[in-house]
Amino acid sequence: MATKTKADLIIISNAFSQGGHIPKKYTCEGEDINPPLKVSGFPEETKSLTIIVEDPDAPSGTFDHWLVWNIPPNEPIAENYIPGISGCNSLVKQVTGGHVLLPVHIVIFSKFML
Repeated sequence: MATKTKADLIIISNAFSQGGHIPKKYTCEGEDINPPLKVSGFPEETKSLTIIVEDPDAPSGTFDHWLVWNIPPNEPIAENYIPGISGCNSLVKQVTGGHVLLPVHIVIFSKFML
């Protein structure tokens, strides 16, 4: 029988603070690479993580910048490194490093565990 586990997943980066500006380096106006990230707060039995980065205030509606799954849960995500399997963004472009992020937009980092 499956059991329900409550988890408070937390994602942080030492490159910027919550509500702060994403440095140009991590946007399409800079190097267009992913920032270093660390996910915590998941149950010990977690097998993998998924991260979706989206921009809800994009001019044409919500824009998915980065989708990556099968992320090992106990390893930090290094800068400019895809830790799992990368999907396509809203431009239908498989993202292999950057995310076409714009520096002055609201960006939501969603995280899921399996």
